[in-house]
Amino acid sequence: MSASDATGMLRHLDSHLALALGTAQAGVWEYLPEQDLLRCCCNLHRILGEDCATTSYPLSSWQTRIHPEDRAAYAAAMAALQRGEHPRHTLEYRIRHASGNWIWVRDCGQRSHLADTGTELFHGILTDISAHYHDRQHIARQHRALALQAGIARKAVRASEEAQFLAELCQFFVTTGTYLDARFLSLQEAEAQPPAVHELRLPILVEGGLSLQLSLKYQPDNEPDAEEKTLLAELADEISLGIERLRARAAVAENEINLNKLWRALEQSPNSVLITDLQGRIEYVNRHFEKVSGYSAAESIGRNAEFLAGSNHDPMQAKTLWAAIAAGQTWEGEFRNQHKNGSNYISHAIISPIRQKDGSISHYLSIQEDVTERKAEQAELSRYRKELEQQVAQRTGQYLRAKEEAEAANRAKSAFLANMSHEIRTPLNAIIGLTHLLQRDLNTAPLDESETRLTRIDQAAQQLLQLLDDILELSRLEAGIVSSETQEFSPLALLQECRSQQLQQATGKGLAITIEHPLNLPARALSDTSSIRQILYQLLSNAIKFTQDGMVGLMVTQETDTSGRDFLRFSVSDTGPGISTAAQQRLFLPFEQGDPSLTRQHGGSGLGLVICRRLIELLHGEFGVDSTPGRGSTFWFTVPLHRPGTTAQTASASAPQNPGSEPLNTVPGLNAAAGLHAVRGKRAMYVRLLETFIQTHSGDFAQMRTLLATNQHEEARRLAHSIKGAAATLGANVVFESAAATDQAFRQGQPAEVVLQHIAQTETHYQALQDALRPILAQKSEQLPATRLDPHALRQHLNGLSQLLHEGDFAVHQRLQKENDALQQLLGDKFLRFQQHIEHFDTGAAAALLDEALAAL
Repeated sequence: MSASDATGMLRHLDSHLALALGTAQAGVWEYLPEQDLLRCCCNLHRILGEDCATTSYPLSSWQTRIHPEDRAAYAAAMAALQRGEHPRHTLEYRIRHASGNWIWVRDCGQRSHLADTGTELFHGILTDISAHYHDRQHIARQHRALALQAGIARKAVRASEEAQFLAELCQFFVTTGTYLDARFLSLQEAEAQPPAVHELRLPILVEGGLSLQLSLKYQPDNEPDAEEKTLLAELADEISLGIERLRARAAVAENEINLNKLWRALEQSPNSVLITDLQGRIEYVNRHFEKVSGYSAAESIGRNAEFLAGSNHDPMQAKTLWAAIAAGQTWEGEFRNQHKNGSNYISHAIISPIRQKDGSISHYLSIQEDVTERKAEQAELSRYRKELEQQVAQRTGQYLRAKEEAEAANRAKSAFLANMSHEIRTPLNAIIGLTHLLQRDLNTAPLDESETRLTRIDQAAQQLLQLLDDILELSRLEAGIVSSETQEFSPLALLQECRSQQLQQATGKGLAITIEHPLNLPARALSDTSSIRQILYQLLSNAIKFTQDGMVGLMVTQETDTSGRDFLRFSVSDTGPGISTAAQQRLFLPFEQGDPSLTRQHGGSGLGLVICRRLIELLHGEFGVDSTPGRGSTFWFTVPLHRPGTTAQTASASAPQNPGSEPLNTVPGLNAAAGLHAVRGKRAMYVRLLETFIQTHSGDFAQMRTLLATNQHEEARRLAHSIKGAAATLGANVVFESAAATDQAFRQGQPAEVVLQHIAQTETHYQALQDALRPILAQKSEQLPATRLDPHALRQHLNGLSQLLHEGDFAVHQRLQKENDALQQLLGDKFLRFQQHIEHFDTGAAAALLDEALAAL
């Protein structure tokens, strides 16, 4: 072949190649790395929307035209081709068209050398695959829509709850649908959040109304086309159907539960239940109906309910009943029905219509309660009521009088307690003040004996004052007029306060006071701070009093009981002599101490622990002691941190006496039970107080008349007031009422003749009480103690008592209370005179009587 023929052939082949490339939407490129030139054929320029003027580019310029997301992959493929890692490459990427749009191309390149020079070059074919790519995306969308549709159907069948169904769909749209995000929006959320740029929202219509919106977010270059949107709309319809199925399924399940619950309620009802049609034919009865009527369900269903009345059928009642229920009203009344065995029973019935959704009545519901026994009981109760009314009418007067007497006794006690402080504390304060003045003046003369006696008087007055304070506090606690006041406080700070108050007393005896508490002790707590402080002072004072050496410890902890309630546990421990088990039983009795032998050494009324225990009961806590003789003692108490649970009940301090065996109950005008209650059931003390009362006020009436005549009304009133207070305490109600009237006459400034009448009436009642009590008290004074002691035992019991009387030691009064029975056996008929000497503080005369009796043993 000649050269011209060859040239012609090449041109012919070039034209065919150009035609083939144009038809295939492809173009040829060539890259010379030594010159960094990339040359493109005209077909390639036409693909990119350019003319053929520019035939070559630097490789970097070509890369800038590639989509930023694909640029790295292209650079990596070219670099691998240049390094010879791969002989060729094939990749798809986006490149910018001259119009500014992105087109998808497939680049197939390889590495080779020029035959004549051996120069390295890279060349390849670039094909426009945009249409193919979009077709492929379209097919993928269709497959995805079909997969979503099938998945929605499966999940609608498997899901048990609507929330679970929607959550699984959201995840399914992301994993299978390849959307960036999927979620369901309520109508409020959809209104508050407008759709984003690359977001598609689909309405979800449930039961004919817009219920939700499905939000789908997609890639910017993957926007759904019209066909995909149509498929998604169909998916939305599938979702709507799935939601409706789930709701219908849930409604059916709930209805089944409710129906089952209703059926069980009807079957287990304690009343008879009947359901009839509009003609009264029975369609349902429960088990209780079968039990009450004796008819089974098979025997009853289909029959008219009126058959239950039998021979007791009341046409007028039936007419009224049918008129009410036919009008849609509820009827209530009583039936006299007949049991299957022929017996009658009474049923209280409520019959109401059963309405359908459209308001029409389809059935009647009858609920009947068997009231036969109740009717019989009511008749019996009516008979009893008439009998009781007669008895009540007879005893009402007795009850009213008893109520008035009880109220009078209560007022008398209250008046006595209210006036005790003024009547007794005032002279005691005067004694203390005068004693202080006398002690101050004694510095001018060495009157040791007088100073000692005055010191004892001062100590006795202080002891009496403390005793009265304790008695008043205990009386208020037992009367229930002391209430707790909840305050916020620091448990640790409260212990520190008590320690600082008693530190000087403890240091004087060489004792240390320690404080212990756990790390988890609450910083603040709620309780009655005042009562807790009073109890801690009393326990700490006792511990210091009875401890000779060693230490006293304060501790507070937080604990929890078995019911889970928190409480604070306070304790005061000492290294004193300890307390025996027998002595511990007496600790919480009024006027008692664990070891009577310590009374003279330490003093004390024996009321402190009783008051503490009453206060703890008021706070709904517990109080106790742990002690071993020779090892010290620990007194502890608990108080709740929060609201109290149950109120502690306080047992009576003494067992009630048999009224029939008490001679004092026969005395007119004397309520011995009230008087004994005032002295906590101590009969001996009550008898002594009665003796003192009938002996010490005989001359008061003449003195009142004299004071009235000399216009000293206030002094006369004080005498009447004193008689009134003593009579109220002792239960002398008649004397109390007349003395109270006399006191009131003085207070109101009534005429002298009226006041004199009241004085005379009070004197008459007082003398009548004297006359009634003298034989009983005389008989009592002649009685000997139940247990007699031999002379040696008497001397042991009364050892040292005479010396205390000669010295005028006030502690002798507590000793006399302990040895009361032994003194009665020793003194016999002289015991009453001995008591009078003691009550008038004539201890010398009392000592003489005692010495005389001891000498005669």
